[in-house]
Amino acid sequence: AVVSTQSGHYDRGVRGKHNGVKPPDPTRQKPAKVDKAELKPPERLQRPSEEIPMIPLPVKIAPSLQKLLENLTVSNNTSESNKGASICQRKGCGKAKTEDNESETCFYHSGSPIFHEGYKYWSCCQKKTTDFDVFLKQEGCTDGNHLWGDPSSKKKKVPTATLR
Repeated sequence: AVVSTQSGHYDRGVRGKHNGVKPPDPTRQKPAKVDKAELKPPERLQRPSEEIPMIPLPVKIAPSLQKLLENLTVSNNTSESNKGASICQRKGCGKAKTEDNESETCFYHSGSPIFHEGYKYWSCCQKKTTDFDVFLKQEGCTDGNHLWGDPSSKKKKVPTATLR
């Protein structure tokens, strides 16, 4: 119970006479003196010669991880389902090729994506947003024909300009 007295001091519930000796401050203790002769740098080991053959280290797998690996099944369903499927390679479209949409108009972004000060937008249409999902779902601003291609095949970038 904290009770204020007339002099402005607070009674913290401690009973007894006041001790005039100040206790030592634990934060201001002097560090123990260490003799510099006792401090030595650690011994450096010599690197083994390249002539000595390397020894393969044994691989140890924890039993808990071994159980998880035994129960793990890997499926290749995604690669089999996408075989032969073509996807529009234009930025902002990404539609899969079907018989119905082969002649459909493609809406895509002709510019490049810009990420500046938290905003995400395309240089071609300037519709700014701060949400990345909204940015990815933005409808294209340019129309044209689809550019069908296999997403698993890697395209080689053709240099557009040579710089010195």
